[in-house]
Amino acid sequence: MNKYARFMGVAFQMGAVIGGFTWLGVRCDQWLSWEPWGTVVFSLLGVILSMAMVIREVNSNK
Repeated sequence: MNKYARFMGVAFQMGAVIGGFTWLGVRCDQWLSWEPWGTVVFSLLGVILSMAMVIREVNSNK
């Protein structure tokens, strides 16, 4: 059960990272007038980073 308890917060971590980077992209769009590209780039960067966090967490618990 201990192994499974470590992964319970992974979805919330992924949501926080993706949401934070998407918010940052929206703010860059507003500030720099990049209109959809800031949001697109930063949200994809958030997805990539959150997936890297998940893969690293899974590999460290083998």
